[in-house]
Amino acid sequence: MTDTTLTTPGSIAAVAAEIDRAADAAIDANDVPDHLSLQGAGDLASVAMAFRYFAGRHRDAPRRSNPYFTPPFGWSLGSFGDLRPEEAELWAAVADAVTSPIAQARLNDICFEARWGHGGVHAHRAIDGYLAVAQRTTTYPNDPQIEARAALERTRSLTRAVTLARLIHQPALVEKAVWATTHAAAEALDSPTPTPGIVLPLIEALVDANADEDTVAGLLGRARMAFADNPWQTVPIITIQLELVRHDVERTTQLHREIVECWETFALKNSGPLRMSHLETAVTLARDYGLTGLVARITAELQEINLEDLQLVRRTRTISIPKASIDEYLASFTN
Repeated sequence: MTDTTLTTPGSIAAVAAEIDRAADAAIDANDVPDHLSLQGAGDLASVAMAFRYFAGRHRDAPRRSNPYFTPPFGWSLGSFGDLRPEEAELWAAVADAVTSPIAQARLNDICFEARWGHGGVHAHRAIDGYLAVAQRTTTYPNDPQIEARAALERTRSLTRAVTLARLIHQPALVEKAVWATTHAAAEALDSPTPTPGIVLPLIEALVDANADEDTVAGLLGRARMAFADNPWQTVPIITIQLELVRHDVERTTQLHREIVECWETFALKNSGPLRMSHLETAVTLARDYGLTGLVARITAELQEINLEDLQLVRRTRTISIPKASIDEYLASFTN
């Protein structure tokens, strides 16, 4: 990636100090390089590349086949295994030295993912960093986009802390991360305008960690009420509820019915092509779930839609094609 020379503890401390300064000023981990004075190659430029990677993994994806950190498109960044040994050593040394939460979390998490050094130690330091990031109180009231970005960073930090604690089988750390995540989810739902992208990942992390079912059920109930008017938000919440009752056939059937009726209700609030599209979604799900009564009802609602309801508009366009051009084209088949 870059030319590095791992020299003295003093140089490591200097790089760590610069990373800490930038991380304290950053909105999230990817913002750290923007607060560094990077001129050419060198140790600082090398470590700064650690903050270019995007973080995140689908919760159902296998850990090995889907790394948590991925390089951004267009950057000449590969996997951590592609780093030269001295560069990996540099990143690990700086990970041990930084103290700013964003830097501590990112660098130690990379060490854990790359299997550099003692995995348990790096995971523990990463968890502490992530939990500290979640406690940051900096707000950006004059810039909603930056405020949303900071909120997402806090959410990612909590969900990753829960995951890391589970991966290293540390019940005390799991309990600590779950408590912080539960508090954050409740606080997010207390907002006048709860955000699905904040609330749902937090609740999903609690489900994955086998958090107290009554607590999780309460949060899911509140989320259902907060996002009741939107199936794109309500259906994912019901999907999480299904995970909690997967061994209860009666409750599973009821939740399947609620998914179908969610789309049906939303469809009937609309007209024309939107009504037809959402009713088609509802009837397809009803068939998949074996809910024959709902299939019959929604099919009847679809049959009530006529051409006038679809608000289709006939448009006609004419073009002129010279006869000679047509004759020339047909000649290619007849001659």
